[in-house]
Amino acid sequence: MLDAVLRASGYEPLLAEDGQAAAERLAAGLRVDAVLTDVRMPRMDGVSLVVRLRSQELTRALPVIAMSAYNDERQEREMRAAGADLFLAKPFTVVALTDALRMLIVPRAS
Repeated sequence: MLDAVLRASGYEPLLAEDGQAAAERLAAGLRVDAVLTDVRMPRMDGVSLVVRLRSQELTRALPVIAMSAYNDERQEREMRAAGADLFLAKPFTVVALTDALRMLIVPRAS
């Protein structure tokens, strides 16, 4: 569903099946403008993914939006402490997501 929403909003999402796959693709040099991650995922959760991204030179400054269906302050604090830039509680609106992306993504020079 997120893929369809992002495409309809003009983005070109690249999906990973879990945090481990995302971390491996990014460490291998995959270039993206931002990372959207769920807090709870198999193999590597969102907190671990963000910690790994922030610990590597290639991904240290990459904007990260964390999402969770479990809207509690503890999860948001953990994700922000790990280095996530924003936290969106599910369900969120398309407008909230696209506003967050526009706020975090710096347009590239042509």
